[in-house]
Amino acid sequence: MYEKQLLGRKVRYFRYAPPLTKLDDTSDDRRPNPPYRNAPLYTHSVYYFWWLFIKEHDGYLACCASGGKGEYAQLYADFGDVRGDDFMAWWRSTGRDLFCEPPQPEIEVLTADPKGFDFDRRVLLSVPMTGDIQRTVAELRELLLPTLKRMTTKDLRKSHARYQVASKPVLSSLYQHWLAWRARKEHPNAALHELADLAGIAADAGSDGKDRRSKMLKANKIKRYLSGSEELIKNVGLGKFPLFNEEQD
Repeated sequence: MYEKQLLGRKVRYFRYAPPLTKLDDTSDDRRPNPPYRNAPLYTHSVYYFWWLFIKEHDGYLACCASGGKGEYAQLYADFGDVRGDDFMAWWRSTGRDLFCEPPQPEIEVLTADPKGFDFDRRVLLSVPMTGDIQRTVAELRELLLPTLKRMTTKDLRKSHARYQVASKPVLSSLYQHWLAWRARKEHPNAALHELADLAGIAADAGSDGKDRRSKMLKANKIKRYLSGSEELIKNVGLGKFPLFNEEQD
């Protein structure tokens, strides 16, 4: 778990935006677009939707009901019982430790010859302790910058969290997939175009949504959403999200 003390607070680091409440402070103006208009701050995160979709996995819910026994016991050991409705309680107790980055190596002072030194991830320097501190820092910066630039952007941004986001998430799309899945679950006997209405899936602009063509368009749209939701739920049971097709991995 990557966390440091910042003004007395433990700070964890994530590759994607973690959920927030009105009590959280952030200076990051790169927050993701909300999944829907006026959505609560804690829903502005892919990790919230990870939690939503694992709650739709019947096999995992059966594991929760059995106290963590069965096919998904290993996943349960990490995610725990997700049957409650309080996402932030689950996030604070369990979720954030699954998705935060591990600790980064810190600066060390070596007083003896290093043994087993990690030359792949660290640079060994000899710093004179009698020089001016400002000049020393400037020289260190000059020496280290070329080395750091040789690291690719991909290497710098690669996640090392216990559970990593499988693809770039679009929260509005994940929300629409979830709405479609819930509509079918709650109204199993409804026609496809009726499910589309329940999920807020519209036909083409300019149509009243009630003619035959509009109903067909809405039916085709929700078919795609339902198929995608099925893939998301299947893969979240494998510890992967959001993943519509396992071959993407």
